[in-house]
Amino acid sequence: MESAAHGDRQKGTRWSSVAALAVMFVLFFYFVLSYDGNPGNAMRPEAVRVSPSNILRIVTPLGAIRVVLRPDAAPKTVEHVKELVRMGHYELAAFYRSEKSLVQGGGVTQGRELRPSPLAPVELEYAMPNTRGTVALARGEDENSGNAEFFINIRDNSEALAPQDTMVGMDAGYAVFGDVVQGIEIVEAISGMPTTSSGGLRLLNELV
Repeated sequence: MESAAHGDRQKGTRWSSVAALAVMFVLFFYFVLSYDGNPGNAMRPEAVRVSPSNILRIVTPLGAIRVVLRPDAAPKTVEHVKELVRMGHYELAAFYRSEKSLVQGGGVTQGRELRPSPLAPVELEYAMPNTRGTVALARGEDENSGNAEFFINIRDNSEALAPQDTMVGMDAGYAVFGDVVQGIEIVEAISGMPTTSSGGLRLLNELV
């Protein structure tokens, strides 16, 4: 990711050791029975059914993060991410950047190697604010450069990452395509890990 989120950055007996090190995305059969879209708040009493195909589970050494995808807000982005999952792009990918307001990953491996996306960038779809617990697509200065990298908002970034006029022109904002419904404490733990400043970014000393 770039800007707020910078840059679009075997199996068998060895699988358990790989899973312990890598951040993996897997489609997970699961129904959210009481979800209000805001992790940590009181849940709605009524059941909310979510399609199993719109649940992602991110596995890290610190625990699992469960995300509900939002095709109602960013349909092209959601299909793009699903295709990357099907292609295995996120296997061995890691979180590598940690700011006070977000954590970022999806384009770098545990070994700090770039993991280029096999797909073309997706057109920006801004429809939801970047509130706490939302998942958004990273991009560069080109508003339509978002691809495989993503970030999870730890704080309410709805104003900072919304479309707005800047000194160099219009910033189109960042496309939210999912909500964390379980494991926000894992995201917070990652954000609290030691970092080193590099090029204006806070990079994790140990990737997860």
